[in-house]
Amino acid sequence: QDGIVRGQAALRMKHFDQAERAFGEAYELNPRSVEAMLGLAAATQAQGKTRLARDWMSSAVAIAPGQANVLQAQARLLTEQGLLPDAERSYHAAIASHPGMVQLKLDLAALYLEKLGKPGQAVDLLREVVRQHPEMAAAQLGLGMALSTDGKFEEASRALEDAVRRDPGNAVAHHALGVVSLRQGQAERALTSFDKALSLRKDFANSVLARGDALQMLGRHEQAIEHYERALSILVIHGDKRLLGIVSTNLGTLEQEQGAGTVGRV
Repeated sequence: QDGIVRGQAALRMKHFDQAERAFGEAYELNPRSVEAMLGLAAATQAQGKTRLARDWMSSAVAIAPGQANVLQAQARLLTEQGLLPDAERSYHAAIASHPGMVQLKLDLAALYLEKLGKPGQAVDLLREVVRQHPEMAAAQLGLGMALSTDGKFEEASRALEDAVRRDPGNAVAHHALGVVSLRQGQAERALTSFDKALSLRKDFANSVLARGDALQMLGRHEQAIEHYERALSILVIHGDKRLLGIVSTNLGTLEQEQGAGTVGRV
C-alpha cells in the first residue's frame, strides 16, 4: 500500500514520473493490484505514453471486468485519448453492470453532448436519470443543457429553472438559463440570469461574454463593448484560446459597426 499512497500523492502534485515509479513498485509487489494498474494508466497517460496507458487499463479491466470504477476509468481514458466509440462502448458496459450508478450515465451524457455531437441521445439518457432522481440538480442542469443544444428551448428553460431552484448557488446553472433566454430573444431575462451567475463567480468569462451579447441585443452597444473587453482581459489571464477568438471577433465587429454608425449584431 505504501507504493499506492506515494503514487497517488505524486499524481496530485503532477510528478508523473515519480507516480509511475511508485505505482510500478506496488505492481511488482502485487501483480494483481487493480489500484496499481489504474495508477500506472493515469501516470503514463499524463506523460503522453498513450499506448502504454491503454495497456495498463486493459490489464485492470481483465483483472476486474465488472468493477464499475475500473470501467469508468477506462471510458474516461479512452475519451481523453479521443477514442470516442470505444469510450461509448465502455460506458455502456459499465452501465449494464451497474445500472444504478448515476455518475456513469452523467458521464455518458456528457460524452454524447460534448464530444460525439449527439444531444438527442444525451437528452434520452438524462430524462431517465431525472425520472429516477428528480431531486438531483446536476441531472436537471445536464438535461437543460442537452435540450438547449437540441434546440428545445422551452423544455430546456423549464429544466434549468428547476436546476436553479434546487441549487441556487450554482453559477453554471444560472449561466445556462441565461443562454437559453438569450436564444429565445429574451435579453432582459437573460441579463438577470447572467447577473446571478456573476454574483457567484465574478470572473466567469462565459457569463461576461454572454452578458455583452444580451446588451448588444438590447442596443446598448457601448456597454456591450465594455463587457467584451472585460471578458477578453479575463481570458488572456486564463489562456482560453477558443473563447478568446470569439470575444475578439465580437469586439472587432461591434467596434467597426459603432465607428460606421450602423446597427449592432443581434
